[in-house]
Amino acid sequence: MNIIKLKRYKQILIATLLLFSMVKSGAQDSQIPQGELSFYLKEVNSMLHVELFDNGSGETCFGAGVQYNYYVTRGLSFSGGLEYQPYRSKIILDDFTDSYSLIDSEGDDMIFRSSANLYRERHTVRMLNIPLLVQWETKGLSTSFFTATGIQLGIPLAANYKATVDGLETAGYFPQWDALLTSPRFMGFGEWDTQQSGKEKLKLKSSYSFLFELGIKQRLKNEFRHLYVSVYLELGLNDLKNEKNQQTLISYNVENPTDFHFSSVIYSYSQASGYNYVNKIKSQSVGFRIRYSFGW
Repeated sequence: MNIIKLKRYKQILIATLLLFSMVKSGAQDSQIPQGELSFYLKEVNSMLHVELFDNGSGETCFGAGVQYNYYVTRGLSFSGGLEYQPYRSKIILDDFTDSYSLIDSEGDDMIFRSSANLYRERHTVRMLNIPLLVQWETKGLSTSFFTATGIQLGIPLAANYKATVDGLETAGYFPQWDALLTSPRFMGFGEWDTQQSGKEKLKLKSSYSFLFELGIKQRLKNEFRHLYVSVYLELGLNDLKNEKNQQTLISYNVENPTDFHFSSVIYSYSQASGYNYVNKIKSQSVGFRIRYSFGW
């Protein structure tokens, strides 16, 4: 009888040990990281999206950043990060014309008229971005899919523009004499070769953007080492224009008439017709992101 009881106790002990080992093994398989730190590179087509024009375009740029994920469950995490991202874009105006009134160097009323075959403006903005994301992942032993969405704050570190004008023609109309002068050049009137501005500063507000990401997460040799490859989308939510006072796109320099001033098309309006060239401007980018992470 004692022998039978001993065998039963032995069987129960063995079963308990097997069950414990299975639970432990399962717990190890379902182990999740407490945190995950990652470094990434982005290749995106980024631009300042201008609402009014269809002929604005972006350029391919590279960004880099660091991100920290806090895991709530195996498939859900919250993240925050810091990244550097440049934005480059170009706006083109065809067959530009404008005119506005001023007082010349001799105190006479004058209407300055300007026209150009082509007006091009290039923008370069460097942003410090702070993305905040929610990330969802599918279950997988080594490979899984993930998606992330959230918002981003972008702080302009530096912003500038450069203007190029082809086929510029200028003239001055003096209403008191009903005279239109298309020359001489030393007065700032005539036909001009290609004109260029220097790099001028551009004032912009901080940007707020919606983010979306979709990709694949690949586990490396170590359980908590992963490689992420994804497509990435940023859509700006707010207008970045920082000035309410509108300016003339091509201005006459009373002190030096042959030295024209080119304001940014973003902050300019047509004085002849009374409309803004640009209503709103927003950050925008789409491209790929590759990220290496390690957890603990």
